[in-house]
Amino acid sequence: MPFSILHTGHIELRVADLERARGFYVDVLGMVETEREPGRIYLRGIDEPFHHGLTLRKADSIGIGHYALRVSKPEDLDSLYELHREKGLPTRKIPEGQEKGQGEALRVEDPAGFPVEFYHSMEHADALIGKAAYRRGIEVMRIDHITNYTNETNKEFDYYVKDLGFASSSHMIDGKGVVQRMFIRRKQGNHDLGFLRGAGPRNHHIAFWVKDWPSIIRACDTLTMSGYRDKIECGPGRHTPTDFSIYFRDTEGNRVELYHEDRMMTDPEYDHVQRLPASAPMVDYMRGHPYWGMPALPSYVDGFPVESIMDGSLKPSTPPIPA
Repeated sequence: MPFSILHTGHIELRVADLERARGFYVDVLGMVETEREPGRIYLRGIDEPFHHGLTLRKADSIGIGHYALRVSKPEDLDSLYELHREKGLPTRKIPEGQEKGQGEALRVEDPAGFPVEFYHSMEHADALIGKAAYRRGIEVMRIDHITNYTNETNKEFDYYVKDLGFASSSHMIDGKGVVQRMFIRRKQGNHDLGFLRGAGPRNHHIAFWVKDWPSIIRACDTLTMSGYRDKIECGPGRHTPTDFSIYFRDTEGNRVELYHEDRMMTDPEYDHVQRLPASAPMVDYMRGHPYWGMPALPSYVDGFPVESIMDGSLKPSTPPIPA
């Protein structure tokens, strides 16, 4: 391909109370504030070497402003612009500095309507892992992935895998040939993006990497001692024998996952395909942790809106398109 996508780089999150959200992500999760401007606060995990991995933006309601994928060189933005123009997808060029610390970028809407940004240049910042002065809270390392609901999983699979060069770590296909869920990657971890079949476009959660499994237990203690026990929706538990995670809501209502996975996928050919008979009930796959762990709370299936890249309005969601 004439471009190379590296990994999920950062996410812009809509919040109603900017300072309240900042307190949660800094004091409880242990992120570091890099910079702020009116209406926005830029944060990074303690092992992130760039200006920000998470932007908190004041808004009237919760949801996702955009999520961003880093590319390997500036020229890749031109190739991606041509690809999206040829496919007739909405595109918008973002000038350098419009997003603090970031160079020129390209923002697009993917075939299902999600706001995706591509960028290369971002100001460097000190990675703070191991520096005692910055140790607080749960100590999240970095942004890891984002998982969404979409009503057009097959179209999204073709776009990300065939057009953008993602590899599938695993995906589930039902007896009618419909992709029910997929987890795709550019980095060597399990996934950068996940898509679940459902009313969309909506976000399900954003996920941060923690350094080891005991960090998840520490997160449970920290959330409880900080007064956020009732925010935990699912976990701790596992999706597979090699991961460990917990899901909870932030102070504004957005869903966050803390995640650790000890598997590294060095070959793009690795793919686990699960094929379901046409009559298979999906209820077992909506309980949150199909490997082990307590079933999720009913609220775990809620989704959150995403923005239009053209005018900032929230995109309406529609039910899945029949097979």
